[in-house]
Amino acid sequence: AASTNLSGTGFTAALSACLPATTYYYKAFATNSGGTTYGVERSFTTLTPSFTASALEDFGASCLNVASEPQSFTLSSTALGTSAVVVGPLAGYSFSTSATGPFTESISITQPGGPFSQDIYVVFTPTANQAYNGNIPVSGGSATAIGVAVTGSGENLPPSVTTGAASAV
Repeated sequence: AASTNLSGTGFTAALSACLPATTYYYKAFATNSGGTTYGVERSFTTLTPSFTASALEDFGASCLNVASEPQSFTLSSTALGTSAVVVGPLAGYSFSTSATGPFTESISITQPGGPFSQDIYVVFTPTANQAYNGNIPVSGGSATAIGVAVTGSGENLPPSVTTGAASAV
């Protein structure tokens, strides 16, 4: 990026569209009627993006093969690269960017890079009588991968029936 400063000894140059986690090299030079002088080569590395995620509530005990109501967490970053953000898979859980679905084993979110915020909806459907505690994998966007903690358990519970009093006989 070009910069001019005829009255001082320092200068700045604004950069844009730099890729995350990338090393860039630069060398300053000055030109006047006496010729051109070059400075030493220097470098800087742009930051590696990172994700943050709000907490996801415990799904608790659920009947086997019955889908829970969706719960959500917000996934965000101050700056991402342009690769897709991928959420999942994790056994027993399915994901969507909408509370009404569709819910799938994993989702891939296309995004343009830069600031990012997305609500991720999670449905729990246990298939075995066991704990389903773990971390939902989140990766992509040139960011360091994270895991979003989630807990739930599958139980083979008998159905319950409530019998009310007779009325309008």
